[in-house]
Amino acid sequence: LTYRSAWMADRGEFTREFVPYLSMAKYYATEMAVRASGLAVQLLGAAGYMKDHMTELYYRDARQLTIVEGTSQVQLGLIGRGVLNKDLWW
Repeated sequence: LTYRSAWMADRGEFTREFVPYLSMAKYYATEMAVRASGLAVQLLGAAGYMKDHMTELYYRDARQLTIVEGTSQVQLGLIGRGVLNKDLWW
């Protein structure tokens, strides 16, 4: 999904109907990063929150990805709009 979105943008085909695809790529990638890093922190227990482990940094970085360039809720709204406008198809 991410590669397809990047491919469309590189070819100059970035138009309004491709916004839902870009939103899907961002939403999925950032939510999976938060899920994976959160699981790593849980596996390490209290040590996962310590600055001694890189998992703490990974979790903080993943969380900020869900906020910048449009929150996850904004991305879901753009995806929903694409479905309703029939710009999004499978």
